[in-house]
Amino acid sequence: LNSSLTSSRCSNVTTTYTATSATSGTTFSWTRAAVAGIANAANSGVGASITETLINNTANPVNVVYVITLLANGCSNTQNVTVTVNNCPISVLNLRALIEGFYLSANIQQPVLLNSGISVDSLNSDTIIVELHDQFNPNILIAAKVVALHTNGWSQSVFPSSLIGGSYYIVVRGRNIVETWSKQPITLGAVTSFDFSTP
Repeated sequence: LNSSLTSSRCSNVTTTYTATSATSGTTFSWTRAAVAGIANAANSGVGASITETLINNTANPVNVVYVITLLANGCSNTQNVTVTVNNCPISVLNLRALIEGFYLSANIQQPVLLNSGISVDSLNSDTIIVELHDQFNPNILIAAKVVALHTNGWSQSVFPSSLIGGSYYIVVRGRNIVETWSKQPITLGAVTSFDFSTP
């Protein structure tokens, strides 16, 4: 692997680790055992991208080990990637936006970044900017995040916990979309979902 062998993430936040190798044509498979303090059952998969929402049930950081098997030119190699799962004081905004130009059918969009050779993740459609604007003066930008927009239209933005309880206009911008605002301010909780595809 020439991708990092360590990383950290916040509990209950969907995160993707993408394995890479200096050897062209390498294929990847992975396993993750169940770990004390992590609510998730054991898991495994095939492919370079590992996308999971790990949930830490403790007050302390918990290390989770992914065992990644690389196969290239008839040879295999196994390496461990250690992910530290922290309990972070955060507000998570799950946001859905379907882009007309990317739309295929049945609420699925094209994997534009993969088709363009920018990404190896077939579940990512594009990147978008998610902004929170003041409810009384919408010209005031409170926070913004650049996030992956998945082929199912969903994205996940993580904001500081200090924004919990506040109401904000949600704005979506991107290189291939018309800037779109929520009709009303939305109150953020620890976890909030908002769907632009629902009238």
